[in-house]
Amino acid sequence: MTVLRGDDDWVVAFVIDGRKYPTPEDFTRVKREAFRAINRRWRLVMEFETSAVDADEPDFPYPSWEEFEAMLERGEWSG
Repeated sequence: MTVLRGDDDWVVAFVIDGRKYPTPEDFTRVKREAFRAINRRWRLVMEFETSAVDADEPDFPYPSWEEFEAMLERGEWSG
């Protein structure tokens, strides 16, 4: 889960759910790509939070990194 600094508070912005990737390496690659993209292109204040998730737990109610990145590209995220 990634939280970004919004107007005056931290808000959950997107989730990189390891269950969605075929290998641990793919999951790690996507985490690095997200971190680098946010720092390089948008310079947003962020914090990554990690926690274990069981395979049978429901999906998170937040956008994936890919969905969130597309929102940033379109200028749809305001924090």
